[in-house]
Amino acid sequence: MKKVGGIEGEVYDVPHDEGVCIHNLSHRDTFQWIEKTNRYTNVQDRLSFFDRNTPLEAFAQERIAFWLAQSRSRSDYVVSAALLRAVYDIVNRVKLWEAQEGLDGSRAFAAVCAELEATYDIADRAKLWEAQDGPDGKAVFAAVRAELEARDNAFRPGHRRTDTDIPPHRQRSSLKTVMKKIGSRLRGKRP
Repeated sequence: MKKVGGIEGEVYDVPHDEGVCIHNLSHRDTFQWIEKTNRYTNVQDRLSFFDRNTPLEAFAQERIAFWLAQSRSRSDYVVSAALLRAVYDIVNRVKLWEAQEGLDGSRAFAAVCAELEATYDIADRAKLWEAQDGPDGKAVFAAVRAELEARDNAFRPGHRRTDTDIPPHRQRSSLKTVMKKIGSRLRGKRP
């Protein structure tokens, strides 16, 4: 019996001169590697030797350099295997960071979805007011459209948002603030 890492069991040392080769086929493709990465790094009591004080960017760069240094070959296969191994370490470290910081991605995602849903509701109401030629319907709809287009530009493919995309007096507005302004306009109040 021999203990290797945290595992104890029978160990057989294969002599180098016997020509025995072990093929460790851990995954069929990248999809399966990522799937296994997510599954293995979700284990709450997993062992990790990573220094949690190393900044995430530096950690990622170190892991890529480490795994690339494990081989002299720079064939696409060897580089892709090194990068996938680094991705595993990076995902593991980011999940540890999330736990350390007490981040709840599901709750944050739900909050953003709720804000977006409110945006859609307000836009629908503005369209209805415009169709009914309600109080300042066209003006309200134009204001809503301008606010939404300014926000949506940042999410269009190939678009890089700059400060000129949003008028200077609105650059510091959060989505919540913008939604309050739009809601006030729809209720006929001026912010």
